Amino acid sequence: MNEWFSARYRIAGIFFLAISLPLLVWQATPLHQMSISQNTFLVVHSIMEMFAIVVAVMIFFTAYGEHDFNRSSRSILLSYAALATGMFDMLHMLAYIGMPDLYNPNSAHKSILFWLLGRAAIASGLLIYVLLPEKNIINRSWRRLGLIIVIAVILVLTVELLRNINQLPRMFIVGEGLTPLKVWLEWGFFFIFSGTALILYLRREIIEDVDVYRLLLALLLMAVAELFFTLYVKVSNTANLLGHVYKVIAYYYLYGAIFTDTVRRPFKQIEHLLVHDPITNLPNRRGLTERLDEEVARVKHTNRKFALILLNLDHFHSVNSIFGHEVGDMLLANVAKRIQTSIPEDAFLARFSNDEFCILLSHGYVKQAERIGRVLQQKIAQGFLLGKDHVETGASIGIVVYPEDGYSGNALLRHANLALHQAKQHGRNG
Repeated sequence: MNEWFSARYRIAGIFFLAISLPLLVWQATPLHQMSISQNTFLVVHSIMEMFAIVVAVMIFFTAYGEHDFNRSSRSILLSYAALATGMFDMLHMLAYIGMPDLYNPNSAHKSILFWLLGRAAIASGLLIYVLLPEKNIINRSWRRLGLIIVIAVILVLTVELLRNINQLPRMFIVGEGLTPLKVWLEWGFFFIFSGTALILYLRREIIEDVDVYRLLLALLLMAVAELFFTLYVKVSNTANLLGHVYKVIAYYYLYGAIFTDTVRRPFKQIEHLLVHDPITNLPNRRGLTERLDEEVARVKHTNRKFALILLNLDHFHSVNSIFGHEVGDMLLANVAKRIQTSIPEDAFLARFSNDEFCILLSHGYVKQAERIGRVLQQKIAQGFLLGKDHVETGASIGIVVYPEDGYSGNALLRHANLALHQAKQHGRNG
């Protein structure tokens, strides 16, 4: 059912893009732009703007979030942009001729200035969202500080615009239409939205936690809307109305894309916790067994091998008893980092149990497994400075090779435990 709806959803977006070309050609001739009565246009425009404002605010709350799950920095920045867009869209609606005067007499010029601020906010927010790498913001206080700064900037821009409305460059002249500056600004936003769509498409494989194709449709629909806003001669005509229609549709698709981001993120974090160890952030036993099964399936019908190193910290329980569990956790985290810097880059490292680590070495390193094991013992034997405490430990190691020592992941792990037990029987650090 969801796939069916998603397919229809995309087809509808493509349909709106397809019909935009003949609509633009039709409205490109001023004689084809039909006038709408001021009162009718005001009602229709207000309804569309209220919808756009609600969607922008929903995007803000959806992307910003207040729950304990981490929010990506790009989602937070987009939420700020959506809030600014919603606020400026509201001021744009209130500044329309026919609405009660906002601080000073309403005019098309004033309304367009707020409109352009809203376009600048959403265009820059989406560009940043597409360009930024995935990175989590954990500190909620920083998130709130950013929100306060954004609200302050919105208020300052609003006050300054209202106070200096007559000193700002004209955007619309009654009887003449749009000024060249306004037209060029709209073209600028068109290229930003189009360029962002192109970047999104090129980065579609590496951008996570968002419905890329919904976001792509939203960007293209926004770009189309900008073209309509370069054409209208009168404020209350069909070219301006069509631009607002495409803007509202684009917001709808944008909300769908960002909502997907919010829904996916908590589940992704839960899934990460299920297969990762919270102390070292390494894959845990479950993550290891899944990777082992994948590796066995991958090399099963080839002549390739792989090695498994099971490393156990000597006397780890003594560290917990003498220094405390906090230092013990610090030791585990530091051991994990030291192992990572001592094994090949393509090796798979997991925390197998309380004081055991497991390293999976690919075919090319099987013959070097014993040498790598001895290097690990030497590195770990150097000791660790954990705060004010110097902790010394050693490592016992068991090594097995697929397929000689087992044809399944479970068999290899069982035999690796036996090898580790034999090593310990001959003395620690063996």
